[in-house]
Amino acid sequence: MSKQKNKSATVTKDFDVEYSPRDKNAFSKYIKEKRVEFNDENGKNISTKELGKMVGIDYEMFRKILNQQKPTKKRDCIIAICVALQLLPGEIDEALNLYQYMPALDEQNPRDMFIMEKLKAHVTVAGLNAALIKTGFPGLDIQDKRNGNKKKDSVTIKHPATCKIMEMKVRTPVAEYYYGDPYDSLCTLYDPYNYKGTGDMVIKDIKNKKYVHLVANSDGTIFSEDLNGEWNLKNYKDLDEAGEYKSFFQELQHAVMLERKRLLNILNDTRNYQVRTSARLIEDEICVFSERFNYSLPEMNEYYLMRLSKGKYKLFVYNESAFMSWYLSEKAFQDCYGGSIPKAIETYESVQQIEQLLANKDRYSDDTIKLQMRKRAFESLQKNVDDMYEGLKNGKILIQNLDYIYDNPYDVLRYYNLEKDYECKYDEEYPEIIGCLPSKEYYLPGGGRVDVTLEDIQHAFELGYESIEQICELKAKLGSVEAVL
Repeated sequence: MSKQKNKSATVTKDFDVEYSPRDKNAFSKYIKEKRVEFNDENGKNISTKELGKMVGIDYEMFRKILNQQKPTKKRDCIIAICVALQLLPGEIDEALNLYQYMPALDEQNPRDMFIMEKLKAHVTVAGLNAALIKTGFPGLDIQDKRNGNKKKDSVTIKHPATCKIMEMKVRTPVAEYYYGDPYDSLCTLYDPYNYKGTGDMVIKDIKNKKYVHLVANSDGTIFSEDLNGEWNLKNYKDLDEAGEYKSFFQELQHAVMLERKRLLNILNDTRNYQVRTSARLIEDEICVFSERFNYSLPEMNEYYLMRLSKGKYKLFVYNESAFMSWYLSEKAFQDCYGGSIPKAIETYESVQQIEQLLANKDRYSDDTIKLQMRKRAFESLQKNVDDMYEGLKNGKILIQNLDYIYDNPYDVLRYYNLEKDYECKYDEEYPEIIGCLPSKEYYLPGGGRVDVTLEDIQHAFELGYESIEQICELKAKLGSVEAVL
């Protein structure tokens, strides 16, 4: 085992810059704009005074901080204002930049990374402060000290002197990716939650004269085992239970978090896959989509995504990969990536539309080259979505493969939480479903009834229906669960 010096993790950055902003009103205008958006989206009418109260600063001082009449040097203050307005990490970075060019949120900084993770849950300022303190990070430092003593906004978490790190590494189960998707399903092929990581750390416990192996998994589980010849495994419910090993687990969890972030960033870029094609049930129609990057002229930085929905094609042109924003629901995408949904720079509904635009361009112009590339993309991706759609129609491709996901086909009733509705019968020796009602009649919210058979449930599962409510609604509307194709 290689020796390694005792580590410590710096969790905040020093910020002490004398600066006169070019436009002192830029920050206050930005916050006002975001406050109006927050009010519109949440049906509220929060004033500047109330926003200051949410952050924990009295109105007069808060107003002067916003207008930079008395600019704060507290980076946490700007972050807290943004948290109160439920801004995303990218929007917080913009606010920090507008306010004296403060440093953006840093993924390599454990405390910043923790804050970014909490933003996904729309945490309050008070909730974020409490979570920081509970996890062992310094709480939010919002107001400037008035005693004239200059104090740096940096705190270092030190490991106890009684323990020493000997070795640390993060493992990714490459074999799982090499052998492909074990569920043979579109919905699991690029599922972010399949991307796991495990962190291992060996420490020398000087006090107890032993070596200890610490393990932290990306699902949040942590445990330790003694390496003194006896098998002694100990699981911990949370960091507080870990005692003197708490700071080591914190460092290990951060390393695992960074590794998972790296994997998710790879997953979020179709350049790493050449081309990707999938399908998802969106509203009342199966939507098929395929994306590829322009490898012929990578300098253009263009991604092409073709969508087939309701029998119509549409080509979207992006400057960033958008596949995952189509593959996941909007909420799932935000939970994984936290940023805004990619926006297309151009769209086309037919090859003829592109050809008409080409007819009006100079033969050797940059615009002509762009349109020619987009025409080729339309034609190649159109074939991809057609093949995928045909596979879905004939049952050779499934959004969720019932046979591969469940050993017992009756388990689909557990997935939709319908065991009581279908009066399931169980094996006497094992808790396995062995029978149920062949169908169940459901009342619709707007009146009327619909009969849903077990076969309907199974086919709905394979087509990616999310709930029994969606099954009832679409069967009543379209006549069958398969009609979404």
